[in-house]
Amino acid sequence: MTEYSTMTASVSPISDLEVDLLVLPTWLGDDLSDVPGLVEACGGALENARMRGEWSGKAFTSCLLDLSGWRASRLLLIGAGDGVTSTGQVRRLATTATLAGRSRRVSSLAFYLRGQLDIREAGQAIAEGLTLGEFDGGTYKTEGDKHRIQGFIVGKGPGVDAGVSSAVERGRLLGECSNEARALANEPGNSLTPTVFAERAHSLAKGTNLEVKVLGPTEMEELGLGMLLGVARGSAESPRLIVMHHRPKGAPKAPVLGLVGKGITFDSGG
Repeated sequence: MTEYSTMTASVSPISDLEVDLLVLPTWLGDDLSDVPGLVEACGGALENARMRGEWSGKAFTSCLLDLSGWRASRLLLIGAGDGVTSTGQVRRLATTATLAGRSRRVSSLAFYLRGQLDIREAGQAIAEGLTLGEFDGGTYKTEGDKHRIQGFIVGKGPGVDAGVSSAVERGRLLGECSNEARALANEPGNSLTPTVFAERAHSLAKGTNLEVKVLGPTEMEELGLGMLLGVARGSAESPRLIVMHHRPKGAPKAPVLGLVGKGITFDSGG
């Protein structure tokens, strides 16, 4: 699995966030007056960027500026269009921030939330988005310049709810799991065979409360899974059926939720 860098929530004033790149969402008609000292820290560059059309607030446009007198070296303004209105939008903005940071080879990045969204919900979405932006689909590419950001901060300023840290941790975990699923989906059939897929399932479940059971051809015959076995005859590799159970301690008695995933590692057509 991918090794991820640190990610923390911060209650520090925005000017005290010591990172290479400070990211702020902005919107149409925005003057950033709610961010104390920012206009001064930009030293006139902000207004110049607006006059040149480099800073407009249009959705997912970006503007990079140097900062003076703040702990952060540079400022990246990412457009949110009509405003920050949903966690889904924040997630996309955060992903855009990570991709921008990677392309600029920064070692640390802080995403500072603005707007009226619930800070815990937004904090989780930001953490998810930042993590999704770390995904590298070049597993089988020749080793080249694969820059990784070493540290992330999710900020909102003094007085942030104590639950934000746990929300960021949850968002980080969800993002990592999404990236793992994306990596599996990208694997070619000659690499991720049914046997390897089953091994990966066992590996992913280590250190968790998940129980993993893998059924081979014999068990599948006993269960009468003829269609699955029939499809598998198109390959020299025998099939596997992976069953994962999650039984959390103290869970209330309730109907069991079953999710069926079509984890087909090859397709012979038909």
